Amino acid sequence: MKTTWQKIYNQWRRSEMGEHSWQPFFESKGFKSWEEWRGFYLKPLKCEELDWSIQPLNIEDVPLLKCGAFVGWSKIAQEVGGREFSKVATHHYFAEHEKVVGLKSDFPKEVQLIGFLKDGKITLLEGHHRAVALSQLIQEGRVPQTTLTIALGKIPKDQPWPLVDFIPEEYKI
Repeated sequence: MKTTWQKIYNQWRRSEMGEHSWQPFFESKGFKSWEEWRGFYLKPLKCEELDWSIQPLNIEDVPLLKCGAFVGWSKIAQEVGGREFSKVATHHYFAEHEKVVGLKSDFPKEVQLIGFLKDGKITLLEGHHRAVALSQLIQEGRVPQTTLTIALGKIPKDQPWPLVDFIPEEYKI
């Protein structure tokens, strides 16, 4: 189903505004609001220039998705030898990570991730902790009952794209 970046962003904003756990995180990075924090990271991604669609996603495909090239996630990916969630989810950092543990014990009935599609591969922009939790649950043989969709921005072929192909310089703060 075709959609627009603005609709995806608005839904994302509504869903995260109720999660007060983000406030200490973005304030620790020097941002005053969710919009300022997310806006900083979204600016180099040119999301509004992409063609967007919402598609169903098979739970079993989540471990094949790649984490975005954010500084922290990239460090974890380097330590485990790849950006696929099947590898990232094995990192010791997530063994007792409060958000991941909570998701594993009570996974939402409906989930929408946000990602980029390039050369047949999907890199997440949003939904990393849910992807880690799902990948761990799959590895443990405890696949939850959930309806999973992904909002996908299609990246033009042969065009290097921030977050998919490299860490944007702006992120290195």
